Amino acid sequence: MSASQKNEILGVLAMNFSTAPRHFGLHPSWLRSFLAKKVSAAKGKVKTVSIKKYYDARHPIVYAIPNRKFLYVVDEQEDDIGPKHYLWFSSTLFYIDKEIEGSVFWALKNRFFWRLANISQLGYLVNPYDPHHEKIYYIAPPFIHKRLDHSLLAALMTEVILARNGFSSEERAPIVLTVACHDIATPAGGEPIKRINLSEFDEEKNFASVLMRSGLAEKWAELFNFNLEKASAWVKNRGVMGFLLDVFDKLSYVSLDCYHLGCMFNGKVREYCLDNPLFIDVWEDIKFTPDKKRFAFVNQERLFTFLLARGYEHQELLLNPEARRLDFYLTKLVKPLYERGLITKEQLLTWGNVELETELGKYYEDKEIKKRFFTPDDYDWKVFKSEDEQRNFCQMIGRNKIEHTEYIRGFNPCLDWPVFTDKKQTKIVPLRKCLSKEKIKLLTNIVKSVRGYYVYYKK
Repeated sequence: MSASQKNEILGVLAMNFSTAPRHFGLHPSWLRSFLAKKVSAAKGKVKTVSIKKYYDARHPIVYAIPNRKFLYVVDEQEDDIGPKHYLWFSSTLFYIDKEIEGSVFWALKNRFFWRLANISQLGYLVNPYDPHHEKIYYIAPPFIHKRLDHSLLAALMTEVILARNGFSSEERAPIVLTVACHDIATPAGGEPIKRINLSEFDEEKNFASVLMRSGLAEKWAELFNFNLEKASAWVKNRGVMGFLLDVFDKLSYVSLDCYHLGCMFNGKVREYCLDNPLFIDVWEDIKFTPDKKRFAFVNQERLFTFLLARGYEHQELLLNPEARRLDFYLTKLVKPLYERGLITKEQLLTWGNVELETELGKYYEDKEIKKRFFTPDDYDWKVFKSEDEQRNFCQMIGRNKIEHTEYIRGFNPCLDWPVFTDKKQTKIVPLRKCLSKEKIKLLTNIVKSVRGYYVYYKK
């Protein structure tokens, strides 16, 4: 076993740093295969697999490698192929041949796209509070996956699915570039910074200006027939390709977020993922109609399983007040500097998190920028059914104690996503028409459970 192979194994397993099983996020048979290969390697018997085995002429740049067992995949020189992109809770991982100049993924090698490698996918969300702990220690932001990870996974799935559905490389290129760059206008700091001014920092609105200012729109128009007007519409989820972008956006972040949350926290998400270890395989169920004007899912049960996982993620992490106690902290630091013009919109759309924290160091002490200790007894939250109740509570405890107020309407359960109802794949209906009342109620009740008027305050 080579040093790079050992490093990759350690890298995969090291992320399971809690009580999550070592195979968490991988195919159920992966660990058994890995342990067998480990024994063989110790005896000096290493069986390798050539990357050529997984070459697919439909999408020659992207290799979809089966992840049902641990594989030593090597290139023509018998060297390890290098970094792979794991699609957690699926039977597949991806490898990109980045050395083929002129390809879509080669075109993504630019500083504007790679800035996303320095922006946390989950901002300052934290794993939900465990009441058995007296004090929680965070190095914010605690979740380590980045917007780049999310964006690449979404683009990889898009490339493969479009190719498998008969779209040519010329047809795919502008779509894949748009999917890859749909978050390119995310400000440094992510969601906490967007809350300073939701309209001003809407990445969908800023998408076109960032691509124009960077010169990428013009360059890609020449190379890939990239149309900025069409791409801007897709980023706003308009049209068939805009809907496809929305689907792969959700598939990607649910895969990554559930994996990292499940590694850190023993809750509903981890439990559900262990019971349904391959729910992200739903990405392979997307089929287009022969005219390529519509698409739908061919496995309604697996689609529901995915949407339920997404529902639990919103309930336990994305919209859980216990996970959002620090999520407004960065907003409070940056907002006054932004309003005084000391930090500009242009800077926030150019920087990553490191540059932002460096700039904050001019105005705040380090312990203020990176809040190391969080004691649940210091802060609390309440949720109310009406805005009047929320307002009365704020008046009662005093505005100086209020950290943040907001109304959460819930989230879209995506019960309108299309599914095929016949083997010939000609009849399409919304998923809700295929589900039992019990399943619809289960998903909609999760949406209702997070709805309300919230107040975060100092005790």
